[in-house]
Amino acid sequence: MAKKKQAAKKKQAAKKKQAAKKKQAAKKKQAAKKPGVAPGGKDLEAQDLDALRARLHALLEEPETEKQVVELLLALEESQRRALAPLCQQQLREMKKNEWVEIKPNTIARNTLLPSATAAFFCTGNLTEIKKQGHMGVPHDDDLVLEVLKVRQPAWIESFVEMLLARKFYWGSWRMIRELVRSGLCPKPDNPRYYTGMISGLGGQGNRGDFDLLPLLKGDPDLLEDEIWRLFEYEGEDDNTLASVDRWSGPGWSNALVTLASEGALPRDRLLDAILDALELGFNHHRARWFHDLFDRLEPTDQELKKRANRILDLIGAPTPNVAQWAFEKQQHLWDAGLIKDASQVIAASAPLLGGRHKKTVLQVLRLYEQLAETSPQAARDICLTAAEALSHEKADVQKAALKLLVKHGSPQDEELRDVVEKFSAVAAVTVQKQVAAWLGAEATEPATTPAAKQPKKAASPLKQGDLKKYDARHRELLSLPPLLAALEQGPAPDTPIPAAIFHGVDIPRLDPERKLTPINDLDALLETLGRLLEDDNLIDDADRAVDALARLHADKPDDFDQRLVPLHQRAVKLLERKWAAFTAQGVVGDLCGLILAWQRGEPVTREIKTDRAGSQRMLVQGLQAETLESSYQNSTPLAFMSLRMLDICGLLTSGQPQQLLSSATHAGGWIDPATLVERIHGLNIEPAETDVVLALLRLAPDGRAAALKKLKPKQQGEWIDAIRHGLGAKGIPIGQSATLWAAAARCRSPWEDDPQVAKAFPTLGPGAGNAARFETHFSQKKSSSSTIRHLKISTSEKGPPEVRADIPSQLLQLNRTDDSYVSFQDMGTTAGSLRWAATLWPAACETYFAAGAQCLGDNLDWWEAAWHNRCFLEPLLDADTPLLDMGQILLLCGLAAKEPGEHGLAVDIAIQAIRDGRLGTDNLAQMLTTSLTSDHFNLPRLAKRLHDIAAQSDLHAYIVLRAAETALPGANAQQLPRGVGDLFEMLAELAAQLECKIENPACRTFLESLTGSNKTAKTAKQWLAVEATFNPQEVLTTAVTHRVSRLQEWAKRA
Repeated sequence: MAKKKQAAKKKQAAKKKQAAKKKQAAKKKQAAKKPGVAPGGKDLEAQDLDALRARLHALLEEPETEKQVVELLLALEESQRRALAPLCQQQLREMKKNEWVEIKPNTIARNTLLPSATAAFFCTGNLTEIKKQGHMGVPHDDDLVLEVLKVRQPAWIESFVEMLLARKFYWGSWRMIRELVRSGLCPKPDNPRYYTGMISGLGGQGNRGDFDLLPLLKGDPDLLEDEIWRLFEYEGEDDNTLASVDRWSGPGWSNALVTLASEGALPRDRLLDAILDALELGFNHHRARWFHDLFDRLEPTDQELKKRANRILDLIGAPTPNVAQWAFEKQQHLWDAGLIKDASQVIAASAPLLGGRHKKTVLQVLRLYEQLAETSPQAARDICLTAAEALSHEKADVQKAALKLLVKHGSPQDEELRDVVEKFSAVAAVTVQKQVAAWLGAEATEPATTPAAKQPKKAASPLKQGDLKKYDARHRELLSLPPLLAALEQGPAPDTPIPAAIFHGVDIPRLDPERKLTPINDLDALLETLGRLLEDDNLIDDADRAVDALARLHADKPDDFDQRLVPLHQRAVKLLERKWAAFTAQGVVGDLCGLILAWQRGEPVTREIKTDRAGSQRMLVQGLQAETLESSYQNSTPLAFMSLRMLDICGLLTSGQPQQLLSSATHAGGWIDPATLVERIHGLNIEPAETDVVLALLRLAPDGRAAALKKLKPKQQGEWIDAIRHGLGAKGIPIGQSATLWAAAARCRSPWEDDPQVAKAFPTLGPGAGNAARFETHFSQKKSSSSTIRHLKISTSEKGPPEVRADIPSQLLQLNRTDDSYVSFQDMGTTAGSLRWAATLWPAACETYFAAGAQCLGDNLDWWEAAWHNRCFLEPLLDADTPLLDMGQILLLCGLAAKEPGEHGLAVDIAIQAIRDGRLGTDNLAQMLTTSLTSDHFNLPRLAKRLHDIAAQSDLHAYIVLRAAETALPGANAQQLPRGVGDLFEMLAELAAQLECKIENPACRTFLESLTGSNKTAKTAKQWLAVEATFNPQEVLTTAVTHRVSRLQEWAKRA
């Protein structure tokens, strides 16, 4: 009992003690708020504090006073500075609201009071407060930041340094961080970015050129003891790498390290070993090249190489191709110099290269093996067993070189060698397989890689012309079925063409019932969908559904609505702070963030476009948050129109009046069913926004337009109704005054034909309005002593309008902000989601979208810019209903010739699908190949590989590739064939041998016979001409007809 009482007393005493602490803390907090007491507890005279505030406030109201502000605040005690923190925080908040000010009508500039406010805030704030303000919480002047930190010496300085290193351009603060380390204010950060930041930051302020590194390194000798060696451990990021910095600003790092090694400031042996350490880490090929180039610049002696021979041999198996090639060349030198004498060691080290893709490297290995076999006959059998792998290489030249080595130094009676050769030769070229079989003393087997082996032969189709009469005659013509069926009935000739199905996309039914979108009809589903969209801007169909639901359901707010919206609202605020901007043509996520904020706040949203001193447009958005949101803006992009439409929807959300949008897609890809559009119009009680009508017109599917026009009997009348009638095909509608509405109506009515009425009413609008846009392709080259820059330009044949208008989106797809004739990278967006969003703007006019895509891919074929999103331009071509017209063909050709695997892989899939569904035939593929042969713009070896992949799918694919090439070649200039054409001929010769299909086109045969000489082009031309077997296309024509009849049946179901 006594113990229980004692425990109770202790518990009560503890509670009292805790209550006393809370009371004391509350007193301190209250005291801190009094004007005469500093947060640190040191009393200040109220009069002195007021005077400081007045003086500081006066400085903050004048521009270019940051130095005076810093001098004033650093002269105070830390407690005094903290007492002034609320004033400094308030000033910075005010400056953030007015970051951009109008200096003259329609011209804005950054507020000149902002630097002083930031300096004052940094002098008085703590780390938590500084982090909340982001980039505005730290002055841009690193010397000023360093001065403040040296005086304040805050306890949070290490965390502050980590915050700086977490920034995107972290190297800009490296010099200041290094000074903090040297002065002892901060320990050396245990962060790779501290070391890699030195690459770009050593020169100060992130300077990337025009500075000499040598005196900077010598001026800080401690760097040579530690930091310099860490550069061999970390690859760097983005452009902040040793390779990139030396590339763009001269070999500053390479020169400095070579000089320091020659002067003895850096141990030479340690430097050579550090380079090999870096090469073993598997860095990116571009970055790794810098390291092995540095190794060569040090000019290691034979003894230094011999000492590191084992490490060099190990690098031959490196995953980075250029590192493996470099190590192989070093190995050759070691062998030639007698520094390596064990042949088996060389054979084993070089073996990994035989499986590589690069022809030159594999041939070098085979030549080395030939030398080894001559000088070390006892190693010949091991050499042959190893070299047999080269029989499986994709290049026939490599296969033949390997076979030559085997024939000379191997024995067909060696059972183990026979097994290895048979294994690898199974995937070799047909001609090589026959030679292997002859050497082994056996008959050649059917090649495993022939198209015929991948697709079993089919019986002849019983279909005749009369069997298809029940289907729409116009659709049969579009699919080119009549000539194919006629050829089958008469018995096809060996060179029978397979023409492509040519349609424009609005002459076939486009609404697939399986791709119909389900509307969102409740708040929970809407909130869940919006949450997903904020994290993934690729969910374009869901974005359309969410916007539609917002317009219809925004007024249905339950009692707990604000609470349920909080997580979504907070996420939207963060995204607008860090990544996106609302209503500024950046993409769907930024605009959705704006809609969410407007929905929650319920206040009118306005935006104003200003021009800064540099002539760039800035967007000021008010009503989404307490402060004005500001960002860059560009009106010459399709996304500008989409943002205009979203801003109009904002007006609906803040008005509290629900409305069904006319422009909400009914089917995936942005399509709208005309019948549904009529129903929506009949249900309207108020006039829709002009952007809503325009987008509805451009998204209108061709299915059932005549029936929809008959049913259109709206309650309201107006110019917008007349425009919709005109778009649906009505005759005799008088043209109104709105260029926005009538341009959309004309392009809706017939995307690829001129509309004389609209063109006459608005003669200055140019292509994409009253008149249809027609595109031209221009190839050009700019040669210099070191390189040739190839440029592709897609232009409209008719001159564009004098002024870019964001409210005429059909023109925005074809305009460039600096040149109205073609599209640039930035105009279409810089994310995959933004491109996919733009594609839904006018789904019937893919040619315009493809023109933009061809411009983007065509100027980046060699991947000089990592534009990962560009492959999205190709995606619509995966749909069998998307027409493959001129611009689509150029885009596909660019994709097939692209270096980036994602682009050319997708292009191959599209070509395979297009041959199967009929959009790609011998005629339009021949046009594409003619362009590749005459423009000297495309990499033919790459293109040959892609065509090989396409042909490998079936006999139909192989036949179309071969016959298209026969048709295209006579159009080329035999005296000026582009580089790499030999690779194309080699692929075609091998394909002809596999298919047993000789050249039937006399002009092609004459062209090839005119090629003389001993070069690869002439040799491969002769190989192709040597194929004499005659191919019967009966089965491939039957396959083509079968696939196209399937498309015909699908269209009939939709109709």
